[in-house]
Amino acid sequence: MLLTKLVFMLRGIFSNWKIPIAFNFVRDGIKTFHLKKILKEPIAAIFKSGFILRCTVSDQGSANVAAINSLIADTREDILRSGNDDPNIFHYMIDKKKLYHMYDVPHLLKCFRNNFQKNDLLIGTQRAQWNYIEMVYASDGAQGRARTTKLTDKHIKPNIYDKMKKNDLLIGTQRAQWNYIEMVYASDGAQGRARTTKLTDKHIKPNTYDKMKKNDLLIGTQRAQWNYIEMVYASDGAQGRARTTKLTDKHIKPNTYDKMKKNDLLIGTQRAQWNYIEMVYASDGAQGRARTTKLTDKHIKPNSYDKMKERKATMKSGLINSMSQVKAL
Repeated sequence: MLLTKLVFMLRGIFSNWKIPIAFNFVRDGIKTFHLKKILKEPIAAIFKSGFILRCTVSDQGSANVAAINSLIADTREDILRSGNDDPNIFHYMIDKKKLYHMYDVPHLLKCFRNNFQKNDLLIGTQRAQWNYIEMVYASDGAQGRARTTKLTDKHIKPNIYDKMKKNDLLIGTQRAQWNYIEMVYASDGAQGRARTTKLTDKHIKPNTYDKMKKNDLLIGTQRAQWNYIEMVYASDGAQGRARTTKLTDKHIKPNTYDKMKKNDLLIGTQRAQWNYIEMVYASDGAQGRARTTKLTDKHIKPNSYDKMKERKATMKSGLINSMSQVKAL
């Protein structure tokens, strides 16, 4: 069961002030008729205190939209009963006072962006398409020129992870929010219990290093790319000089073996996992049969000693190469 907060806030139109006036705790979502009842109480109190209320504002959550549409339908029905057959009614009445509802502008912009990615926009006789924006973005900043806009890859092709961190993701009739995942992750493994998922801090709050390996990093009007780091790393320590950083080849270009030990490997539609290799290795050579592979325990579960031996061997080969270069000079 998930507990969320429903907060009502009063703010000025021409002056910059905000006053929280009511809050409710909601478990596992809220029903439309409950939200209608909760909404009427603070609005009636606002009118009674002498404030002039012009409109209400909310995001486009399904419960919010349904409650407002129901209030407008009730108002339209009351007006039709009074003899007025005007169908153009977009307000609702509380305590015999007219109110209009507006949806939050950031949510409207996100909905427009998502719809525009799927459908063309007709303006008079002109047709606007999302692929025009993608074409301009692809050519912007080409050949080393500075970008003329602040757009990034996440604006043009946001993935599910990026969308979910900013707005809700609707799965069937259930609404998932990113903060629910953060709450579950924070409580998972608490009090010394074993974790039930393979999520790490890098999945929940990836740092700049993790993000930059997949996307460019925009700093002001300057664009940083991963290949710049690869070029600097390749030239660092050249001609026998000592390296200025602690980076290794595994940081710059980790192989499939290194990646697969931490993450699953997706091949087409098939998912390979490291525990499959461990299971095959455990059953290989069982019951006195000869092993079919040359894998050993050190390959499957290398300890710190084995890793240190490999690191020393790498350093030794690097030192031999440096000495040979010095002798050549």
